[in-house]
Amino acid sequence: MTRRYEEYRSPGQHNSLWYWARTVAPYRVVINFLVIATARYLPWLPLKNALYRRIGMTVGKRVSVGPGIPVKSGFAPVDKLLITVDNLWKKWG
Repeated sequence: MTRRYEEYRSPGQHNSLWYWARTVAPYRVVINFLVIATARYLPWLPLKNALYRRIGMTVGKRVSVGPGIPVKSGFAPVDKLLITVDNLWKKWG
């Protein structure tokens, strides 16, 4: 299985985290963080999946993300999160 990733170079001489506000709107980072932090401890799977979909994650049908499972709450340098959670039973069955 190959990994797909996108590389973003730092726009200056420092680590790229110093320039995060130039890359993505601060309110978007705050909203993503609050949704992910809240959904992490929700026991209701349909509500959790709906919240993840609302911020741009791709979540497959009948997918279960258990309580306490961490999802990277950083930001992607694009408007949507680049996270996909798929149904593994399709691949195994």
